Amino acid sequence: MSHRVWLIYGVWISFLGFFFLGGCSSPEPRFYVLSGASVDRSPHDFKGREVAIGVGPMDFPDYLDRPQIVTRSGQNEIFVADFDRWAEPLKANAIQCLTEDLSNYLGSRRVVSFPWRRAVEVDAQVIVKVIRFDRIEGGDAELRVRWSVLSGDGKSELLVREKSYRTKPQGDGYDATVSAMNLALHDFAKEVAEAIRGLPLAKTASTR
Repeated sequence: MSHRVWLIYGVWISFLGFFFLGGCSSPEPRFYVLSGASVDRSPHDFKGREVAIGVGPMDFPDYLDRPQIVTRSGQNEIFVADFDRWAEPLKANAIQCLTEDLSNYLGSRRVVSFPWRRAVEVDAQVIVKVIRFDRIEGGDAELRVRWSVLSGDGKSELLVREKSYRTKPQGDGYDATVSAMNLALHDFAKEVAEAIRGLPLAKTASTR
């Protein structure tokens, strides 16, 4: 075969390759976020003032530290989505939503996320270790956490709890999965708020 024929053959192969690759491009990724609960701020009842709460640190397992949404196809097997992703790191998104929820449920604008400025004084600090935050394929979304409340100076542990929060998704898609995860996070925030309301700091705090 002559050099000219090889050249024409090569050009056609390149053209066909470009055509087929262009026609089989990957789907556009879809991005999701968690959001705070759409509720009005509750009236505070902490001796006439807004209680100051620090939220965090909030630790996540390494398998969730990725842009892609993770689900479970079994108890010990995970599936990482190709094109369904978090719009921002899940850890940062979750702590911001928890902070917003606690602010609303406690009726306080003085709820801050870790790390807060050194000049900020808090009445209590909520520390969270996320053990699991995902969905089993075809099943419930689950948030499993171990959490504690410390005194404002961090020297005393006021309570420690561990619990799972399960929510049934309203569908099989990732939008339904994220919505169910979001509801589980709201349920957790409600329980934290109720626990804080029952602490001595909520009953005896005086105005600064």
